[in-house]
Amino acid sequence: MLRMLSKLRKAFGNEKVKSLPHYRAIFIAVFIAAEVATISIEAYYLWMGQKTVTSFLLDSLLFTAIAGILLLVAYYLVGRVLSVYIEQHGKFEDMVNNSADTIYYLDNCGCIDWVNDAGLDAFGCGELKQVRGKPFADFIHPDDREMVFAYFDDALKMRRATTSGLTFRMVKKDGDDLYVELQAHTVFDEEGNHMETVGIIRDVTTRKRYEEALERANAQLEGYAHTAAHDLKNPISNVVFGCGALQNLLDLPLTDQNITYIKEVADVIINGSVKAAALIDELPLLAESGQVPKEIENVDVDEEVRLIIADKSLQADGVRFNTNDLGTVVASPTHIYQIFSNLISNAVRFTNGDESRIDILRLPSEEGSVHRFLVKDNGPGIPEEIMDKIFILFTKDKEKGETGIGLSIVERMVKVYGGDIRAYNDNGACFEFTLKDFTYQAS
Repeated sequence: MLRMLSKLRKAFGNEKVKSLPHYRAIFIAVFIAAEVATISIEAYYLWMGQKTVTSFLLDSLLFTAIAGILLLVAYYLVGRVLSVYIEQHGKFEDMVNNSADTIYYLDNCGCIDWVNDAGLDAFGCGELKQVRGKPFADFIHPDDREMVFAYFDDALKMRRATTSGLTFRMVKKDGDDLYVELQAHTVFDEEGNHMETVGIIRDVTTRKRYEEALERANAQLEGYAHTAAHDLKNPISNVVFGCGALQNLLDLPLTDQNITYIKEVADVIINGSVKAAALIDELPLLAESGQVPKEIENVDVDEEVRLIIADKSLQADGVRFNTNDLGTVVASPTHIYQIFSNLISNAVRFTNGDESRIDILRLPSEEGSVHRFLVKDNGPGIPEEIMDKIFILFTKDKEKGETGIGLSIVERMVKVYGGDIRAYNDNGACFEFTLKDFTYQAS
């Protein structure tokens, strides 16, 4: 493909091909000039007395007929050649300019000589004159220039004509970055000197983003698998150990001391089972947390929070809740419940003993469709060593943390609604987040 473009480039050049009427005018001018010259010569011989008037007329007519026939034949042949030439040139221009990929030519100094319409769009320019003569390096991302230069320097040293599969970043005129994949054909003369380079650049930004997202997901999945296995292993090991101890204790006489031991072992088994069950219960929520809601409605946030506080499993006896008008959000009721449930249950575990207080507040927002909320406890706050990674999967407090999944679920759900969440300390742990009214994107 690139070799063909290079050959077509040499054949057609940079200029527009002239039309057939242009060449017809040239043939007519040549014919008239030949007639004028012939008549002038014949008239000279007539004036010198070397020709008669009759021979003058016959010779002039004969030359005119011969010249006319020869020029008509020549015009016909040249016309056929030019018709094919113009047709092929038009196909070449259409093929190049209608390509979705950037096609470019560089001179032997690495400056842009020509680029198609897709290339002008990729470079963020409207006209060829805005890029012609500029070094191609100016459009390469500064962090990738060294790599690209090394690649092409090696190609020139090795007289390697073809370069393919080179992926790097380019910078558009407006400053935006895009990932591209390059294929290039370098033309050398007979002595091996670099003459020009013709290349095709394909925008692979979308593919690259998906690849990066997939890599992050795979890395997270790998860490998730290892951590989940580790976190499940500890409570299950306690259950297994407790069952073994309980079996041995049941073979002993049921004295008061052994009954006490049995109760302690039973507590170990129960605690291990509860921790394992909690982790297993949250795994499906984690998998679903980043998914688009199937159904949305105007959710009464006050009602969802009342349901959470009234849930006996929250174990919030003695905790004082302070709320204001939380309003409504266009969202999935399940998502809103899970976001506030995770944050409130997390706050309950870290409140300050007999004076436990949790604030659940709606904060002012400049945009009507953006809702700001705050969930705050009056506990000791978030340890500094985990503050920066509080939303990373399986990050948890050493003393009171449970599965380390809840806050990661919250962050994912908040992002589904185009929002952000941040954690900070202010006389207790504070979680401030935004949610936007959800709208389905047109496919």
